Amino acid sequence: MSISTRTLRSAAITTVALATAAALTLGLAGTAAADTTPTANAALAGIELPAPPGAVWNEPTALNNNGVIVGYALVSTPGSTPPSTPLRWNADLSLTVLPLLSGDKSSQALAVNDDGTAVGYSGSRPVRWSATNTVSALQLPAGDDSGTAIAINGAGTAIGSTYGGGHRHAVAWGPDGTAVQLAPLEGDTDAEALSINSSGTVVGYSSVAVPDGLPEEHAVIWGPDGTPTALDAASGLGTSRALQVNDAGTVIGRGTPADDPSGYGHSLVWKADGSVTDLGSSARVSGVNSAGIVIGINSDATIPYGQAARWSPDGTRTALGPADTEATSVNDAGVIVGFAWFGHPGRHYRWAKRWNTDGTTTDLTVPGGDNTSAQFINRAGLVVGFRATHPQPWSVQHFATVWKP
Repeated sequence: MSISTRTLRSAAITTVALATAAALTLGLAGTAAADTTPTANAALAGIELPAPPGAVWNEPTALNNNGVIVGYALVSTPGSTPPSTPLRWNADLSLTVLPLLSGDKSSQALAVNDDGTAVGYSGSRPVRWSATNTVSALQLPAGDDSGTAIAINGAGTAIGSTYGGGHRHAVAWGPDGTAVQLAPLEGDTDAEALSINSSGTVVGYSSVAVPDGLPEEHAVIWGPDGTPTALDAASGLGTSRALQVNDAGTVIGRGTPADDPSGYGHSLVWKADGSVTDLGSSARVSGVNSAGIVIGINSDATIPYGQAARWSPDGTRTALGPADTEATSVNDAGVIVGFAWFGHPGRHYRWAKRWNTDGTTTDLTVPGGDNTSAQFINRAGLVVGFRATHPQPWSVQHFATVWKP
């Protein structure tokens, strides 16, 4: 199963990325020099990945356990907005520019499994790229006209969402590209699939429109046969969303108190035995490994902007670093990566970090001292992220980077 981004990527993300590449406004452009210097930990220098000619932005979106990386680049085009170009970096770090469907101008690769099969979108259609880089369209369910594939497991089953008739539909695609619509819970009208494990279990949420309010969402788990089951939220919580499932069936997600529809206030962990642990309103989870170790960020009145943390399977929290740090990925050995940052409220002035199992921390740097961010780590300990430059005080550009173990 690929290590990938955990939220739906769609054509809308291209628009956001293009705007960000042009100018990202940060809350505090100026900070004392002492705040911008990496801490005195051991350091590991990264290697910038090759990019297509004219790329003004390139970013990894997923990493597999064999060292294959996928992502996208924004390539400067005179007189027009830079289109998004799908990329594959091979295990030897060489670059392959992936093809688009005929007639399309923008595309992103969003996930890759250990066999090297990748998925994403081309134009407005969900697509799959074979390990030999052939692109093919994934089937759209009857009545739908667009979609995106966001994850794929080792068996070649992909998941994502399609759109039609004013509704979002959760979909699973078999290895032959045939679509199976994943039904929402009874009473709901829409659904979104966000994660799939090696056995074909899928998690996400289904929702129903509420008059004069935000849609009411319900965390759901679909069995390998496509049957939806509601995940019981912690006591006192209403709206909920499941974000990721590991191969043991542990699910992480978020839930909102019924009287607070403004966001997903509590982080939740559902176990395969049906029990649920509420990590509280201060937690924001971002990953879970095969052993059930959960990582993310914790914030409270004393650390309002957050602190990287991990939670053991029994819910015990351990702080990983000082304030203004965030954990983004954990591998099966328990090695965690993320970043420290400064400049509120934007988080693009970053220093990449690796938290090792012996309690030490490694700074992940690049020659020249530019900002860095670590996004993924695989089973072998390969770390992937990006180098960030700031051509202007209020702008940022990303360039994909790897750190070898």
